[in-house]
Amino acid sequence: MNQRWFVCLAGAAALCMLSGLSSAQPGRGGGGFGGGGDMFLLNDENVQKDLEILDSQKEKLASLRDKIGEEMRALFQGGNAGGQDAREKMREKMDGFQKEMNDILLPHQRDRLKQIGVQSRLRFGSTSNAIGDALELSDDDKKKLADKDKELTAEMNKEIAKIREKYRDKLLDVLGP
Repeated sequence: MNQRWFVCLAGAAALCMLSGLSSAQPGRGGGGFGGGGDMFLLNDENVQKDLEILDSQKEKLASLRDKIGEEMRALFQGGNAGGQDAREKMREKMDGFQKEMNDILLPHQRDRLKQIGVQSRLRFGSTSNAIGDALELSDDDKKKLADKDKELTAEMNKEIAKIREKYRDKLLDVLGP
């Protein structure tokens, strides 16, 4: 059962990566997938325009995206998705894909993509060490940021619970006694 759950999770992650749902521009989706999230920001037309991606680069990136899909399917086919070994293989593959993507992009495009990735993660509330490193924050500032994030997340969750209760009550009012 645990292996089946991991296969489903990996499949969902691969679908998210390949569908282009990631974005860093206002009014769009967001996030990315782990450390390779910046690679998948390239699926978004707004990001491509910002980076001034050439048609030849788009073709190479599309080929890379297809290759990722094929290799991920092969990795998780036949129930071989369980355990540390599969996670390590996936991590190795993602690192290889990241290198290939870096070879396709020009240096200024890679730099801008990193900036967009940081902006995207900040927009969705992530205060990870990657963002702290990108902003060159001290360890003390990272800790303060993480502590504030926990505090605000707890506050936000209370507000969300109130809103859910309010709308649940409105919904139940339709039913009457």
